[in-house]
Amino acid sequence: MKNDSRAENPARQAWQKGQKKKSHFLSPRKAQGVIQTESGLEASFAFGCDLHPKVKAIRPQPCTFDLKSGRSYATKAELINKFKGTGYRPKPYTPDFEVHCFGGRKLYVEVRHSRLLQRNDRTLLLPGIFKALGLELLIITDQFLTRDLVHNIRSLHPYLRTSLSDGFLDALSSVGEQSFRLEWLLASLGCRQEDLLSSIVSGYVAVDFRAGMLRPKSIGRVSRGDTSYLEVFPL
Repeated sequence: MKNDSRAENPARQAWQKGQKKKSHFLSPRKAQGVIQTESGLEASFAFGCDLHPKVKAIRPQPCTFDLKSGRSYATKAELINKFKGTGYRPKPYTPDFEVHCFGGRKLYVEVRHSRLLQRNDRTLLLPGIFKALGLELLIITDQFLTRDLVHNIRSLHPYLRTSLSDGFLDALSSVGEQSFRLEWLLASLGCRQEDLLSSIVSGYVAVDFRAGMLRPKSIGRVSRGDTSYLEVFPL
């Protein structure tokens, strides 16, 4: 695939010729251009960041760290070439994502399947190493990114680009504080399913993303400005 000129250059290629793992190309709203991830789990994390109200921007494969010295380099190749022939053997590590939050907080994220962590539990040492460097790294696995949560993130993500009608918002403002089934709201307001799903990702109707796959009988409530339910990751 031709590289997207709008995308930032990754520190290393997420996929190389001959590898069996699949590469995923996607265009999250909070990343520049089309990005490449190494797994569907990483892609789901990127889509989840689009929903997360605390996340301002993300960047995949942002830089490469030498875990021995703590220094960062623009690319893994730059790190390797710098010490080539010197006798020094750096220990390169490239985080999956750099996450920028509103308010100025920055952290790095490693998205990893739990079975891979079992094969290489040294990854669990990374948060401590980063903390010693004055940095923050979070490991997110499929034990948190459950099947139901991933389903909900991916199902709702397309509706981030859908505008809500003034008529729907006026009708929604008349709904009380009580919880309701989503199917009741559809029938009560006579609205389209697209309006309902858009209202969830826009912060108007709160649901529990982890309570199972979203269905007509799922429970919701009018959020009244509270968007904490969209914080699908513990950032």
